Amino acid sequence: MKESSKHLELPRSVRLLMLSQSLSRLGDNFTEVALAVSVLLWSHHNPAVLGVVLAMTYAPRLSLGWIALGWIDRWHKRTLLLVGDWGRALLVLSIAVFHNLSWTMAAIFLMYTLSMVYQPTVRTIQPQLAGSVEANRVSVTRQNQWMQAASILAYLSSGLIILRFGSLAGFVVDSFTYLGASVLVLTIPATLGVWTPHPVAGASYLQQVGEGFRYIRHHRLPIGLILTSFGGMIAVAASQVLLAPAVHTMWHLPTAIYAWMLLAVAVGAGVGSRLLETHGQQFELRKILVAGFVLTAIAVAGLAALPGILWALLGTGIVMGIGNSAFATSIMVWLQQTLPMNIRGRVMTVRVITMGLGGLAGSLGAGFVARHTSISLGFIALAAILLLSSTVFVIPWFFAASSDQPVSPPI
Repeated sequence: MKESSKHLELPRSVRLLMLSQSLSRLGDNFTEVALAVSVLLWSHHNPAVLGVVLAMTYAPRLSLGWIALGWIDRWHKRTLLLVGDWGRALLVLSIAVFHNLSWTMAAIFLMYTLSMVYQPTVRTIQPQLAGSVEANRVSVTRQNQWMQAASILAYLSSGLIILRFGSLAGFVVDSFTYLGASVLVLTIPATLGVWTPHPVAGASYLQQVGEGFRYIRHHRLPIGLILTSFGGMIAVAASQVLLAPAVHTMWHLPTAIYAWMLLAVAVGAGVGSRLLETHGQQFELRKILVAGFVLTAIAVAGLAALPGILWALLGTGIVMGIGNSAFATSIMVWLQQTLPMNIRGRVMTVRVITMGLGGLAGSLGAGFVARHTSISLGFIALAAILLLSSTVFVIPWFFAASSDQPVSPPI
């Protein structure tokens, strides 16, 4: 990255938004570990059941994302973020109160229904709060570093807390982090124009949906980035299902080591984000994206062959994190700096819906493969999907310069 951008001072409003998201990530990771440990305990280490529960984190995107698509640019964004944080705090706390598998599935579904519109809204306003294309690219990579630091803290402490106080303690911690995130959103000035809905000139729901799809249809780059996001989400969802039972069944290690595996991935993602901030401008986003998919595929394939040697598994997890950071950050930056503000929310929501389909496919597919064949075969299939996803941006049609001319300034 250019020398001037290494120490770029970001506006206070975008730093508060980044900090809010990082605090939320801290709690999410507590829930991730607590959910896996709880479900595997309740189901007697059945990966298929874990796959079904984790599928609830993606189902709202596919089943209800269409409703959000026509309305997301009409909502007051500050109110939406606050309702999302408060609602998720109550829902995750209810898991600790009821500690029941059926209610857990329902609560997770409702939580991720709120997240379905929460995340596209954050990604829509972030470029405006950053103020420039360069500042936005720095804010995305720097936020990834903050979020990975939060993940590292969560994984270091969650194993100890869950072992000492039980998995339900993780859900309690998560509820307070959502409340903390809402306080940070409240400190961002309410008078900023970025919060207000965009004028829609009486456009109906169907017209709003149609405009979003027409933009995608006439611009090749969003098509390619949405396709790769689909493959990337299959990988993320499938790895969540495969890693937890692999620790116990395949590598014959204590289940709590799952938290250390996630920690290694978070460390790798933090390293990858830092490298992207300091050196990312030297390379095309396309090349970083493809390299990230290929590197992640190599690491995932390695998991299928590795014995239960902890240091080797953790090292492979770090490589996975670096690769994941490379492709995920590239996709997000490329979309944000290309899409006009007046269409960004809808295109981001189409991406969320598509990722919901990928998440469902990854969770249910990995659970089925692990249950009825083997976990190692699941890792090999996942590596193949990652490599296939990377081939999209080897095809020049998707990234030709003339294929993606925004209809208005993206920032």
